[in-house]
Amino acid sequence: MKDHLIVFLLCLSLALNAAFMAVWFAKTRTARGAEPDGSSIGCPLHRDMGVTSEQWAVIEPRLKEFQRSLDEPIEKADRLRDEVLGTIAEEGVSPDTVYAKQRELLDAKHEIQRRVADFLLWEKTVLTREQRDRMFALLKTGAYARRHAPPLSGRRAECGLDRSRD
Repeated sequence: MKDHLIVFLLCLSLALNAAFMAVWFAKTRTARGAEPDGSSIGCPLHRDMGVTSEQWAVIEPRLKEFQRSLDEPIEKADRLRDEVLGTIAEEGVSPDTVYAKQRELLDAKHEIQRRVADFLLWEKTVLTREQRDRMFALLKTGAYARRHAPPLSGRRAECGLDRSRD
């Protein structure tokens, strides 16, 4: 029985190592500028919009800067959300105290939404009419927006840009 367990653990270890190597290979391939589908466009939303390589060369640096600019406001909104819940959980807390904390949270989320709107207004200037229409149609669909859209609510975007490559 012990021998079977050792063989099983060895096989499991080899399988995990192979999986880690596959992920590493995919990441290094992406880091060199090629997405798994062969595109040089590092964002699924922009690939689906039909952005050209030339447009992506203009959009990508600004998108990275935009995403970095959201780090602090998103962290602040997350912290304030926890504080709102903590305030509500306190014994004998007054509603005014909760409302004041909620206003802070709403202000933080408003800042995130302002930055998103500013970025989208700029990005529209780089896109064709068809690409703009496609972008907003894609962003309006719930599932797509949850996976790839800018964080209008303060959640982190997954736009395919690995910011560890900066």
